[in-house]
Amino acid sequence: QAGQDQADYNRIYRNTFFHNGHLETDPGFQGGIYFANWSGQSPVGNIVKGNIFYDNKNGAVTYEGQVDPQVIENNWDQNHVDPRFVNQAGSDPNDPNLPDLSLLGDSPCIDAGAYPTRVTSGTGSGSQFQVEDARYFVDGWGIPHVQGDEIQLSNGQRARITNVNYATNLITVDRSLSWTQNQGVALAYKGTGPDLGANEFEPQLVLTAEPGDQAIYLNWTVSDTLPPTTTWTIDYEGPIGPQIPPIFDIAGASRSYNLTGLTNYRWYTVTLTTDPVFLTDTVSVMPTDHFTYLPFVIHGYE
Repeated sequence: QAGQDQADYNRIYRNTFFHNGHLETDPGFQGGIYFANWSGQSPVGNIVKGNIFYDNKNGAVTYEGQVDPQVIENNWDQNHVDPRFVNQAGSDPNDPNLPDLSLLGDSPCIDAGAYPTRVTSGTGSGSQFQVEDARYFVDGWGIPHVQGDEIQLSNGQRARITNVNYATNLITVDRSLSWTQNQGVALAYKGTGPDLGANEFEPQLVLTAEPGDQAIYLNWTVSDTLPPTTTWTIDYEGPIGPQIPPIFDIAGASRSYNLTGLTNYRWYTVTLTTDPVFLTDTVSVMPTDHFTYLPFVIHGYE
């Protein structure tokens, strides 16, 4: 049993430690994280994974006293290599958005994280499965208004945790999932894998449309690589009357689609969404057979 003043068996995962210790004279307090042995008993069992350490005066992790090795892996600890934050220069005690440590689209930390744990249950499906280490996740811990973590399997499926049994590493989620043994599990992410740091990069979807004669020609761009299992859904609403059902299972690599058989001179609101849902954009378009004047397209019209 560890001493009561020790920090033991923590999972320090998906944080950003930036510009710490520059005004501190004690070298122990000049790093991103500090492990110390103040009572003759070293902290034990801590894992530091998936974090960004940048511009900390004395590096990523500092120690004081005889400290047992902690697990430090899969972090951005290149203290002098820029991870490409949106705005690391700005600072205002009254503005919680500064500095902005979100990632730019060319950040080397995007999709660079490892899965913190893996499924140990045999291949199957259901709403309960065991993992190597459930300490990375919480179920809300009974705190009012605090939800359990939303997690994602490496096959792209997502669910929200409703219960964690830390003794058995059994996780219960709010819907049925299908998994294979040894499949990666992480907090929900966007892209081909988890990012490093506290702020998951938000890919941007831009949908554009060109009207045609009884047609709408859709094109779109995405600022990041999508998971391989991603598909697209197109939902559109037209003139009053029976509506056309959504179009499902459009290949994830697609970047265009033509809607035909529409009514000219009537507005259509078209929404493009990923499945699973993490990107969406909407345009409103009026098909026409006259092109003497500029065609009508309104982006994001509601």
